[in-house]
Amino acid sequence: MRIGVVQPLPGMGDMIWMMPAVRAIAENAPDGKITLFAPASTQAQALFQSEPWVERVVDLPRGKRGALSFFANMVSIRGMLRKAMPDRLFILHDSKRYIRAARFAGVREFRSYTPAVSRLQATGWTRSLAFLDEIGVPVANPLSRLSACRNASHAMLGRLAGFPVLGLPWLLALPNRLDAGLRKVSSRRWIVCWSIPLAPSS
Repeated sequence: MRIGVVQPLPGMGDMIWMMPAVRAIAENAPDGKITLFAPASTQAQALFQSEPWVERVVDLPRGKRGALSFFANMVSIRGMLRKAMPDRLFILHDSKRYIRAARFAGVREFRSYTPAVSRLQATGWTRSLAFLDEIGVPVANPLSRLSACRNASHAMLGRLAGFPVLGLPWLLALPNRLDAGLRKVSSRRWIVCWSIPLAPSS
């Protein structure tokens, strides 16, 4: 059985917020894998290239503007879904565009946000997890996490190899907000740094 997930929000941050829900759907799929449909602007192709539970990423067609845009966009999405033809589709949104496109594409089973989930005054992360709870899909881990690409890990280690901190390359995370030019730090808060050792991907 082919399982598809539509995540239509356009940002990379949106994609990362939705990651726990997408992973949970994959973990509960018959073969442990899903086909992900997401806008190219989310960088999903790069984000999930090392994730074994993502069988493939399909870029959603870019939405058109204008009086007939709803129908034009729906036809584009319908064609994409007919080509991939998942047996079951999870739509992490309440857009009628995707619901009707799935119906017209002949997808046998699809689920999307209910009115109760759509009315939640919450982040996309909270809504996506509430949606899965409502339809009975268990979420083992509600936190976003990614497998590091092997080539990217080794490239980063190579660039930081000469960093002299305890003999290891370290990543410093600054949670406080810096200004756009990184020239000054707000004096209203203390700056806290965490040192995170980087380990090569196996």
